[in-house]
Amino acid sequence: MFSQISRTPDFERSFRVKRCGLYAGVYGTDFFKALERKKLNIPQPSELPVDDVNYQDWRPVIPYYFVGDDAFSLSENLMKPYPNRGQTEEQCILNYRFSRARRVSENAFGILSSKFRVFLSTLCVKPENATIT
Repeated sequence: MFSQISRTPDFERSFRVKRCGLYAGVYGTDFFKALERKKLNIPQPSELPVDDVNYQDWRPVIPYYFVGDDAFSLSENLMKPYPNRGQTEEQCILNYRFSRARRVSENAFGILSSKFRVFLSTLCVKPENATIT
């Protein structure tokens, strides 16, 4: 099961969740199709804030992306770890940081699931029948 969890800027455990089932595989989900077609309205890449005086001239422009695992293919807005074979030290560090990022998402979903038990089971509802309040 793939979970998309986006945190809000207040970092007070406020987030939105969308679960994309694996009924047709990851690549058969509406989410993945929209990601491939660039229909998700992902913000344009932006500069990272730099607070260190020694790096004031360094303004990296970084794209927004989702962090996946080996089941996903690499794309512009979907990053995945390096394969476990023949990694350099930098690749090992990047893989560790990706695993930390995935853990944040999984922990957030765990908090949500413990608060709202409905997320622990499959909802038998069609999206077109749902109402937005």
